[in-house]
Amino acid sequence: MLDISNCKSLCDEALLSQDFSGFSLYGVTFDSKLPFAGAGAFMPEFDFDGTALQKLGTDLPTCILAFNLTQLDGKTAAVFGWFGGQSSPAARFVQSFKSIADEFKADALLLMSLEYVENAYFTPSWWDGLPEDLSRRLHQSITGGLPSTGRAPTALVDHRLHAFSAGISQTVEQYSTILAQA
Repeated sequence: MLDISNCKSLCDEALLSQDFSGFSLYGVTFDSKLPFAGAGAFMPEFDFDGTALQKLGTDLPTCILAFNLTQLDGKTAAVFGWFGGQSSPAARFVQSFKSIADEFKADALLLMSLEYVENAYFTPSWWDGLPEDLSRRLHQSITGGLPSTGRAPTALVDHRLHAFSAGISQTVEQYSTILAQA
């Protein structure tokens, strides 16, 4: 709750002062409409390479990453936003995402949405029509991070699912020039 309260204070301060210099964002637009959408904020523990970013449940402050995947003008756009600058756990998570080949970015976001974001929505015909092995893999991701299972460091590493054929048509990047207070 303390981490969430601290993040809310950063958001409130930026909104009231209209100074967003401490906020960073990275976004991509796919060249097609993906059959899923999602939104949420989470504290990334591991990146797409399995590298530990931060440990939850300690006295150390954590970094929160906001995410939105939505459809716009017949395409899908994904946006990450965070406070904490370029060396924060959120920035390192996004950097890991950026290093993924464009052809697998949609697959990576699918896994990430199931693993970290509670608000993920799928086109029923697409979800119901998944091959059995892919469906089993995705259902396994849904339970990632539960207290009974914990989050596996490698949960996002195997992101080459071949679930989509989508390229990137646009990238937007704005990194803060200062480090926000933790």
